[in-house]
Amino acid sequence: MSLVKVLEVVKDLHSANPSLSSFVDWPKNLTSNEKSNVNIPATDLVKHFELKGSQHTQPLVSAVKEHAQFANWQRTYTEDEVGLDFLNRYGYYELIGTNGHFHSDDLRAFIAYWGEGLTYDWHSHEAEELYFLLAGSALFKTERIEKILKTNDSCYHRSWESHSMVTFSDPVLTLVLWRGNGLEILSTMDKK
Repeated sequence: MSLVKVLEVVKDLHSANPSLSSFVDWPKNLTSNEKSNVNIPATDLVKHFELKGSQHTQPLVSAVKEHAQFANWQRTYTEDEVGLDFLNRYGYYELIGTNGHFHSDDLRAFIAYWGEGLTYDWHSHEAEELYFLLAGSALFKTERIEKILKTNDSCYHRSWESHSMVTFSDPVLTLVLWRGNGLEILSTMDKK
């Protein structure tokens, strides 16, 4: 089974939400990549995700849960960088992008999950980024800002801007968009 339904719902959300559509245009000529299903510990956590999104995000929350086992789930970091507990309660898949389920050289779109009580420490990447919360809440930090984002909120990170996130008593499910230079290069933990 493919992630076509998830793609359709992301496209609908993108076209209806000004923060998403003004950040980056929807890519033309998306082509399907044959990606194998890769399940990690977070896959089951996403399948059983209990938080509800808003009326705007719930269709995507539902589609992500329903199709979680068909995604190519990844974890960018090592146990030495983030610890085993973090690795077991975090994961993402690239829906659109240079290595996504659907290929685009202009945009990367990730579905990402973090469990409750996690600190996603300071990290950075060349591509510009927009986090959009589908369900849950978390504290987002940069040197410029520190704010709690809830469902339907977004947070922009400039190229190479160091940022971090802390989840509270609930997990968080997000749509993450990347644009600009460095799309093919994943983030790295910052040396602080």
